[in-house]
Amino acid sequence: MIVAEPEIVLDTLAGITSPALVLQGDRDEVTIEHSMAVAAALPEARLAVLPGAHTLLLDYPELVNQLIISYLRGTGISSSAEHADRGMAGL
Repeated sequence: MIVAEPEIVLDTLAGITSPALVLQGDRDEVTIEHSMAVAAALPEARLAVLPGAHTLLLDYPELVNQLIISYLRGTGISSSAEHADRGMAGL
């Protein structure tokens, strides 16, 4: 995005059969709608949008680690009010 945006044809993502976790800050340059489209195009994807974030690893390092570990363990994180209060949405 600094020099040129990657051009990903969403239809090609359907061939990826591995589970995927799409992480997005709601202040990222990539729109939330685009991340939603990417997650929808991946057969086994989950999307997590963190509010108030642009640089996820710098803004929420512990939360990002928790999301990734939870995802890899297959436990997932619900979108309950408790988790939403801590900045997680979408899982």
